[in-house]
Amino acid sequence: MRKLDLKDSIGALIFLTSKSLEGEAEHEIKSKLGLTSSQWKIILILNLFDGLSQRNLADKILC
Repeated sequence: MRKLDLKDSIGALIFLTSKSLEGEAEHEIKSKLGLTSSQWKIILILNLFDGLSQRNLADKILC
């Protein structure tokens, strides 16, 4: 079986960049608004999908 070289993998680079940006966004939102990542993600979903039931909100969060 072939070993995957992650340092030359575009997929790995995109993943690491995404995680880095997510961490920076979480830090900024926490420091400026005092919201946890869970709180701002729920607010974002409610903003994008107006009128969700609690069940539909839970489905969106778990996907």
